Amino acid sequence: MKKTLFPAFLTVLLCWLLAPAQAQQRSIVNPGFEDSINFGSTIITSSSNLDGWESSNGQVEIWKSGAFSVPASAGSQFVELNPSSPIFLYQNICITNGETIGWSFDHRSRNSGPNPQIAVFEIEDSSENVLQTLATQSTNINTNVWNTNSGSVTYSGSTGAHRIGFRSVNSGGSGNFLDNVQIDLAAYAEFEGSGTASADEDDASPSLPRVVVSGTVHATTTIPVNVTGGSAGAGSDYTQTAAFITIPAGVYDGVSAGSFFAVPVSITNDNLPEADKTIEFTLGAPSTTEISLADLACASTAQTTATHTIIDNDVVDLETTKTASVDDPDGNGMDAGDTITYTITIENTGNVTLNTVFIFSDTLSRIGGGGLTLTTGPDFVSNSGASPEGTLVGGEIATFTATYTLTQADIDAGGVSNTATGRGTVDGLMLTDVSDNGDDSDGNSDDDPTVTVT
Repeated sequence: MKKTLFPAFLTVLLCWLLAPAQAQQRSIVNPGFEDSINFGSTIITSSSNLDGWESSNGQVEIWKSGAFSVPASAGSQFVELNPSSPIFLYQNICITNGETIGWSFDHRSRNSGPNPQIAVFEIEDSSENVLQTLATQSTNINTNVWNTNSGSVTYSGSTGAHRIGFRSVNSGGSGNFLDNVQIDLAAYAEFEGSGTASADEDDASPSLPRVVVSGTVHATTTIPVNVTGGSAGAGSDYTQTAAFITIPAGVYDGVSAGSFFAVPVSITNDNLPEADKTIEFTLGAPSTTEISLADLACASTAQTTATHTIIDNDVVDLETTKTASVDDPDGNGMDAGDTITYTITIENTGNVTLNTVFIFSDTLSRIGGGGLTLTTGPDFVSNSGASPEGTLVGGEIATFTATYTLTQADIDAGGVSNTATGRGTVDGLMLTDVSDNGDDSDGNSDDDPTVTVT
């Protein structure tokens, strides 16, 4: 009896197929402009080198803290809004009509260029049409200080994924330093996809459905996780370790690892060949208004259900092989009184431990008919691994030997034929396999008898 292993690459493919479309954000990624390529004091580079940020002309200008005696407001880097010409520096944020958006950013003038230096914080659509201006910050040159601009307003534009960012009203390529950009939007949460899959042996770290959170959570919030269907059994196939997911207070960007929370379930490794099982999860209403179940892509309804498939990867099988060698002391070929030594092996070709492994039966006969009895055995000799007699882990081989002393009647009949049957059990399941002669070049199928021709 054999259970086929689910190939690992198919598991990966299934998880990829079930992955969601790219989620939008509800908070600023890399608010301090800290992640970028290595450089000296300043650099004008592609916006792809600055995590989270994009610009209207594809360029950004990054400064190290202390460059030209200008310290960062926070962290070790900041940006100048005009690299070689004014740009719109932005991130794509999912925002809903009628909700409150809060913000905070630090602005500083450069000691050269236009006076005053003015940055506008606004929301644009993908065609660069202004949907709403949030703030305008004006700073005179030579002030040598960072000014913090903060506030909140009700968003009056259309619901969707829009660009939230900064542009300079000044011409030229100088001025308007920015750092420590934050927005405050109520958090959204949903399952990151419609489902996941993992093998049942991966109970230590299975690829379970995860809830993704994006936005600002001011107070710890729990989201109930309900098992609402599926073929898996609680206790036998999985254990739900908690009734909810806990989201601590914090700012979540919907992208980094800390924004993802796996369902509180442990998958059982039962070592039992069986059909694949499923667990269907549904999210309940969050415990506070800090989080709403909503589509992070701003395109449809929230993904509040997900299915986890437990792929049975238990391969259970054994293979019995029997070979023969003849002791011919006089060197004249087989004669009456010569001894045949049989070597019988039972291999656990699966990945589940077999118990009660032994030679269940051994049938010896003359060629042409006539039952015979082995002279000795079969007797256990050893296991290829460290398992005790009667137990085989995956890939381990047990070896047995038996002997038979030839008679003149066997010689006259042309020889003898021998077949053994190996047996093992796993979780009450009994497996047997008739021996093969070990010759894979004879063109015959498995389970060929071991024939000794005189």
